[in-house]
Amino acid sequence: MTVPKPVLQYLRAKIGSTVSIEMIDGAMVCRKTSDDSMTLESLIATSPQEHFIMSDEDNEWFGLEPVGAEI
Repeated sequence: MTVPKPVLQYLRAKIGSTVSIEMIDGAMVCRKTSDDSMTLESLIATSPQEHFIMSDEDNEWFGLEPVGAEI
C-alpha cells in the first residue's frame, strides 16, 4: 500500500514499518504498531505449532557434519 509522505511523517513511520488498519465508522484508521510487537519471541509465540515439526528430510541433514567452509 502506498502511503503519502506526510502521513508517514505524522505516524513517525518509515518504509517497512508495521501498521494496523481498521475501519471505524466508515473511515480507514491506520496506526503504527509498537516496535516491541515484532520481536522474535512474539513471532515464535504466535506461530502455529505445526510449523515447528521437523520433517523426515529435516531430520536427515540436521545431525550431519559440515562438509565445507560453512562454519
